[in-house]
Amino acid sequence: MASGESVLSGIGFIRNKESDRLGDLAKELNRAGANVTVEHDGLRIVGPCMWTSVVFDTHHDHRMAMALSLLSLCSAGMEVADPEVVTKSWPTFFADMTPILGANEKGN
Repeated sequence: MASGESVLSGIGFIRNKESDRLGDLAKELNRAGANVTVEHDGLRIVGPCMWTSVVFDTHHDHRMAMALSLLSLCSAGMEVADPEVVTKSWPTFFADMTPILGANEKGN
């Protein structure tokens, strides 16, 4: 959400989780209007971002679904394609986050 440049480093290990969390996160953020570059051990994000509404692909990753859902706070119309993926770690995530996200239990 910040203007300027943000560098996340020391997180290369998250490439080998449920999804390629670096590459897949960059792909989804870029589709939504961000300027994200994948680096050897992290991500570089240059803001400000010009957000647009998208339906995010979670790449079958519960943490991607939860993280991407937070973008609904900065742009209306952002949705998570398969919100049920959160059942792996937090089955009631979207219901619990409704007061913050204003989302319904399906992640939209």
